[in-house]
Amino acid sequence: MFYITKNFIFFLFVIISLTSCGSDRTISSDTTSLSQNATIYEDAEDGTNNKWEVYQGPYDVKIVDFGAKGSEHSVLLRQNWHKEDGQYVSGVYYRLTNEEHSNWDNTTQKVLHFDHMKKRSSDGSLYCFTVGVEVDTSYGKRTILFNTYFDKKHYPPDVTPIEEENTVQITFPLLTSSVNSTKRWQHVSLDIEKYLHKIEPNNKLIAINAFIVDGGDDYFDNIALDSQ
Repeated sequence: MFYITKNFIFFLFVIISLTSCGSDRTISSDTTSLSQNATIYEDAEDGTNNKWEVYQGPYDVKIVDFGAKGSEHSVLLRQNWHKEDGQYVSGVYYRLTNEEHSNWDNTTQKVLHFDHMKKRSSDGSLYCFTVGVEVDTSYGKRTILFNTYFDKKHYPPDVTPIEEENTVQITFPLLTSSVNSTKRWQHVSLDIEKYLHKIEPNNKLIAINAFIVDGGDDYFDNIALDSQ
């Protein structure tokens, strides 16, 4: 089990390399492309990283000179795995909002899209990662996450109240292939409302506010919300 907050990330199990990540039992992503009405929050084509907040970790978001679907840029989110008290922890937490760091407050588009590719780290490892969104619901704030960490407690999904952030964290597994893709981009689409209803079928998704990432090293492009 693991907990992600803006101020503290702690893992209760050791994860070092690809051999510790994922499972054939994890959910898969959809393959739907973006519609013309999608809201793209990050494609890196403006060459800036001012929509990102780095709550933990020593690295800024890096703009690189290649991207998905033949585009010229994408972002690299770098990892900071290290030992604390004998445990490996991921000392990074990235959050994508608007330029002035206000929430997206998107009330109409509920499908998350992004293009993703792994970067092999300097020590040769392919590190696991977590992506997700912060949302408002009729039951209160929720943090809905998708991760590649292997842990039987994530079948069924893990539900953890995070009192210091006034939210409930709901974690779903993500395919191992998301970790093992180092030379090609993968397009991922996740219907956030659908996954919310798997845990809280009577809850209503009011707004999606931010995209969050923990782990690394990972390239991301075309981070967007869409209605399909």
